[in-house]
Amino acid sequence: MRRGTTLSDIARSAEADVNLVLSSTALDAAKVLQERFGTPYVVGLPMGGAACARMADLLKEAALTGQSKTLWDEDVPADTPASKTLILGEPVYAASLRWVLEQGASCALTGPATEPASNVQVLCPLEDPCGCLRETDLQSWREPVIRAALAEADVIYADPLYRNLLPSESLDGTSPKEFHDVPSENYSGRMYRDRIPVFLGPDFKP
Repeated sequence: MRRGTTLSDIARSAEADVNLVLSSTALDAAKVLQERFGTPYVVGLPMGGAACARMADLLKEAALTGQSKTLWDEDVPADTPASKTLILGEPVYAASLRWVLEQGASCALTGPATEPASNVQVLCPLEDPCGCLRETDLQSWREPVIRAALAEADVIYADPLYRNLLPSESLDGTSPKEFHDVPSENYSGRMYRDRIPVFLGPDFKP
């Protein structure tokens, strides 16, 4: 539901052909609507042109077949390069960004299109990852676990506050680690509100 949705709008939820789930907090509601009214749902963020096109196809497919879909593929890429990428954050966002990286697609966070990545791990600090994680991912809010995961990664996408958990050699600029700031009010409140990127849309500008 968008901000400003009225009670009468909510009462008409069952009229939808398909629901778009942009956050793990909306997944339970989508499942209830599917159970009660047969409305399928699609989970994922349209982050950049490639993801927008893919999400549009999935929404059409779900509406026609009645089968729920996710942006990301559950299969883990076979080849694993030496470098490791870590995405730390809310599970739907993290899994969607991983899809963008694995496709080699361009977006504001990743820059121009690059070679598809295959060694991308998600660390979800929430209690319920909502089925968005792979077996190789992590789910923990404990500082030692997060510190260890950050120390092992070569490229990191996370809220700026997590920079404080990087190894000391990363903080003084001598480490080759590549840290992409992705502020979220769930972690740093309003400290970096003016730097929070707009995730949705083909342009995807921060």
